[in-house]
Amino acid sequence: MLVDPAIIEPIIGLERSGENLEEEVGVRLFKEEVNETMGCLSKEFQEVLILKIHYGLKENEIASLLNLKIATVKTRLYRARKQLKHVYTEKVSA
Repeated sequence: MLVDPAIIEPIIGLERSGENLEEEVGVRLFKEEVNETMGCLSKEFQEVLILKIHYGLKENEIASLLNLKIATVKTRLYRARKQLKHVYTEKVSA
């Protein structure tokens, strides 16, 4: 009997996911915390991070969409990540 791998893989994955369920929950909680922490950033930093992380846009695409220079987008991304890391670290250690 031939079985389509696309059908069987999710079933097999469910059997094995018991081991990784805790890890998966941890990753989801971390993502939620990061998204919540992004709310503390300025609008300019939020824009570029959301477009980069959630929508997977490249720097030149973000620049075109926001009518900015590529260098400005790169600078904002760098500063946004740095500030996000700082705010998240303070939040976690508190």
